Amino acid sequence: MKKRRIALLLVAALICMPFVSTNVYAGRGNIMPDGEEYLPFIDVDKDSWYGFYVQCAYNEGIINGRTETTFDPEGYVTMGEVATMAAKLNDRLMQRYTDFEANRTSPWYGQYLRYCYDNGIYRNPKVAQGKVKLYACENWNAPAKRRDVAGMFAHVDQRPGRGFLNPDVPLTDIPDVDRSTPHHQEILTMYRMGVAVGDEWMRFNPDGKIRRNEVVALAVRLLYDDARVELPKG
Repeated sequence: MKKRRIALLLVAALICMPFVSTNVYAGRGNIMPDGEEYLPFIDVDKDSWYGFYVQCAYNEGIINGRTETTFDPEGYVTMGEVATMAAKLNDRLMQRYTDFEANRTSPWYGQYLRYCYDNGIYRNPKVAQGKVKLYACENWNAPAKRRDVAGMFAHVDQRPGRGFLNPDVPLTDIPDVDRSTPHHQEILTMYRMGVAVGDEWMRFNPDGKIRRNEVVALAVRLLYDDARVELPKG
């Protein structure tokens, strides 16, 4: 157990360092982490553990700032923002090139939420059964819990034949998640994909609210295969 914790500490240290691969996403060539991309946010240090992730997600159009000059890295992400990011990520990975602006609706996240539901990213049996309307089934303006992010992000990468970087990770390796945890299967999928890694004990904190610097890290790992994290075995 001690050796495992040491290995996980090394992984935690590794994922706080920016990745330097310049060819991890063949679908779009305008994001090169060692290039000269423009990042307008005065509250994002490019040398911070999340600077690389913010830069990639912003330049790909996955997330915007709170204002033109601030990103608010420690701020929370709403459910509507998660749906927006999930829709954009799936659109990039599946190379659909959807014109979301042409289908703009009210509320502002409406077209993205509809995309998520229509493409199996957001799943809710009550909506499918007609018991509740899509826009009313969640508080889309509330801060998202980490388990709800996994509930959508785990269904983002729908590329045929995609593999898992950590296919043998069991649910029991995530100490604060079990079969009674909402979206436990999606949380496990995120670990197996190498998108979620948890803390040094592999805890996921499913009921915790997710911050903007954390959600862009998950998004970039979904978008860039080489940014995914291999977990220690044993």
